[in-house]
Amino acid sequence: MALAARKAAGFVGKHWKLLALVGVLAFAGVQTHRVGRLKADVAAERAAQINPATKKAWKVEAQRDARDLTTCRGNTTRLEGSLAAQTAAVRTAEAEGDRMAAAAARAARDARAARVVAESRSRAILDTTIDAATCEGRDAQLLDLAAEAVG
Repeated sequence: MALAARKAAGFVGKHWKLLALVGVLAFAGVQTHRVGRLKADVAAERAAQINPATKKAWKVEAQRDARDLTTCRGNTTRLEGSLAAQTAAVRTAEAEGDRMAAAAARAARDARAARVVAESRSRAILDTTIDAATCEGRDAQLLDLAAEAVG
């Protein structure tokens, strides 16, 4: 074994420049391969950051989408407020309509009652026999009765 070690040491001593060059070339080859792999990894990472459909960076799209979401949320808040105001207005209109319908029903009931009274009074006036002298007085009574019914 000592002979083999001496021969190897002799070979290294005679050809150290060649061995150094082979070592440098091997190291350069390994480093070139590593640099190539790193470049491929960087290219893959960059490609992963781009949306293939729009050819824009995901980050830019995410920022735009965040702005759109903020706008959408603001619009939703305003819409909910408008809907609440509209619902309140509809409820107020319904209450006013109910109040007006009740008032109209009361007015119709009062008008029917007034009609019954006016018809009975006019019948009473028409059923009496009158002469020409009292005719003018009866006309005034009928006109008063008509004015009460209209007013």
